[in-house]
Amino acid sequence: MANGKTKKFNGEKSICLSDFNIDAPEKFMGMIKVQDEIQVNFEILFEEIQL
Repeated sequence: MANGKTKKFNGEKSICLSDFNIDAPEKFMGMIKVQDEIQVNFEILFEEIQL
């Protein structure tokens, strides 16, 4: 049962696909390409529960 104590953390992180040996995807024989660096936005909610 939750007692209402919550904490919320949010942020963003830039990562490069090449750091993970992943080639950036492309479509239509290279006419459309995705950049190597992508931005990940996240939000994490922690809620205290009593056992």
